[in-house]
Amino acid sequence: MTFKYISVVLLLLFSASVVYSACDYTTKCKCIGPHPQGQYCGTAGSPGCDPTHVYECSPEGNICDYGYRVSCAQCGALSC
Repeated sequence: MTFKYISVVLLLLFSASVVYSACDYTTKCKCIGPHPQGQYCGTAGSPGCDPTHVYECSPEGNICDYGYRVSCAQCGALSC
């Protein structure tokens, strides 16, 4: 019984991590200027970015869209 319970919990955790870490590299958002590696809410100053989405910019200018985030929509920051 314990093994089945642990297996189910691990499967759910793995599934959740896959869903929440999905990255869309086909976004139209552009990182403007040099950015340190990190995650940012889209802003009006960044072309093609949705202000309610989280993006990750690399120093080379590559960008990844992680999708909608409540805090970006509410206050424009990763946490309010």
